[in-house]
Amino acid sequence: MLKLTQANEIKSQFLANMSHEIRTPLTAVIGQAEAIIAGDMPSDLLINEVDIILKNSNHLLMLVNDILDLSRIEANKLELNLHHHDLHLELDAISDLFVEQAKVKGLSFNIIEKLPRPLVVKIDRVRLKQILINLCSNAIKFTYNGSVEVTVAIEDCQLIFKVTDTGIGLSEQQLPYVFDSFSQADSSINRRFGGSGLGLCLSQQLATLMGGHIDVTSEVNQGSTFTLTIACPDCDCSDDLMAVASPSTIEKYNGPNLTGLVLLADDHQDNRRMIARLLTTVGLEVISAKNGCEVIELAQRQQPDLILLDIQMPEMDGLEAFNILRAQGFQRPIIALTANAMHHEIEQYLAIGFDDYLSKPIERGLFIDTVAFFLKQTTQLQLEQIDMSDLAADFVAGLADEIIKLEHHLGAEDYVSVALLIHRIGGAAAMFGFADIAKLAGTIELKIKIKQQQQANILLVDFFELANQLSYNHSIGPN
Repeated sequence: MLKLTQANEIKSQFLANMSHEIRTPLTAVIGQAEAIIAGDMPSDLLINEVDIILKNSNHLLMLVNDILDLSRIEANKLELNLHHHDLHLELDAISDLFVEQAKVKGLSFNIIEKLPRPLVVKIDRVRLKQILINLCSNAIKFTYNGSVEVTVAIEDCQLIFKVTDTGIGLSEQQLPYVFDSFSQADSSINRRFGGSGLGLCLSQQLATLMGGHIDVTSEVNQGSTFTLTIACPDCDCSDDLMAVASPSTIEKYNGPNLTGLVLLADDHQDNRRMIARLLTTVGLEVISAKNGCEVIELAQRQQPDLILLDIQMPEMDGLEAFNILRAQGFQRPIIALTANAMHHEIEQYLAIGFDDYLSKPIERGLFIDTVAFFLKQTTQLQLEQIDMSDLAADFVAGLADEIIKLEHHLGAEDYVSVALLIHRIGGAAAMFGFADIAKLAGTIELKIKIKQQQQANILLVDFFELANQLSYNHSIGPN
C-alpha cells in the first residue's frame, strides 16, 4: 500500500511538472500570436517574435514525441530504423547544435573523436541523436561554469559515448533514481531548472532497444559523466562502404531549385496553399486536389512526377485513392501526407505500398529533403525564408465560418462530419502555429473516434471559446 501511495505521488508530481512544461511554452505561443494579430508588435521585432512562437511550438512537439515514444516502448511497438551512416557526420551535427548553446552560458563544448576515418556504422541515427541530444542538453543545463566534453570511441564492435560536465553533480542518494520514469533525481531540480523528467528515462530505454545501456558516475558540485554504450556489430572503416552511407531515410538536401510536377492532395484549403507555396518556392509546379476522386482524375490527365496524398479526405480517402492509382498502373512515387503519426498507422501506409510518409505539421527541411529525394535531384538548394503570415491570417479569418459548420453538424448529431471538420481545422492550426487549438482538436477527434461523444461535447465548448476568441482578436485588428 505504501509503495502504491508513493507511486501515485510520483505520477501526480510528474503530471504537475508536465502541466507546467506544457503551459509555459503555450503561454509564450498564445501571447506572441495574440500580440502579432492585435498589431501590438513593431514590424522590426516581428521576426524575433515569430521565432519565439516557432521555438516554443517545437518544444511542445518534442514533449509530445517523448511521451509517445515512451508509450510505444512500453507497449513493445517502437522499432529501430537501421541504416549505414558516416558516424563523423552525425557527430558534426551534434557539435553544430550545442557549441553556440554552450557559448551563451560561457561554457566550452567539445567532441573528441577517438575513431578511425572513415567510419560507417549501421545504426538508427534518429534514435542515437535523440539520446545524445538528451545527454548533452542536460549537461549544459546543469553546468554553471566550465565545460561539457563528449568523447567517442569504438571497442569490440561497441560504440562508447562519454558525456562529461563540470556541473552540479548528483549525490549517492540521487543516483539510483536518475533513469526512473515519472521522476527526476530531486524534486528541487524541477523547481530550479524545469524539465519533464522524461529525457533520461527515455534515453535509457532507447539505449536498451539498441542493444546497449547508459551508466552514470557523479559527485556533488564536481560534475557527472554519462556513458552510453550501444552495440555496433556491422561497422566498417573502409572507403568502399562509404558509398552506402547515404541512407534510404532521407539525407539533408542542399541543392538548387527542383523541377517537376507535384500533385498535392489535402482536404483543407489553408494546408494546400501553405504546402503549395513551399513547393513552388523551390521551383516545383503544383496541382492540387481536395479529395481522392480529384486525385485520380488529375493523376490520369497530368501524370505528375510525385503525389503528396492526404489520408483523411471526404468522398474518397487517401488509402482508397492510392489503391485505385496503383491498380490503374500509376508507378510514380506516392507519399502519405498525414496527421496520423501513430506507429501502427504508419506501418499500414508503408505496408500497402506508399513510398514514404510525412507527418503534419510538416517540418520544412525534412519535407523538402523527402520531396527532393523522390524527385531524384542531386544539386544544391538554399531555402529562403518563406512568408506564411498572410496564409495564417486567412486561416484565422475563415475560422468563424468553420465554427458555424461545426455547430450545424453538432446540432444534427452528425459526429462523422464533426470529426472530419475538426481534423481539418486542427491540421491547419498546427501548421500555422496555433498549438492550443490544434491540440484540443486532436483530443476531440480522438474522443469521437472512440465513441465518447459526451466528453467530445464538453471539449467542444472550450474549442468554440478558443476559436471565437482568436477570430475576435483578428476581426478587431490593430489597436
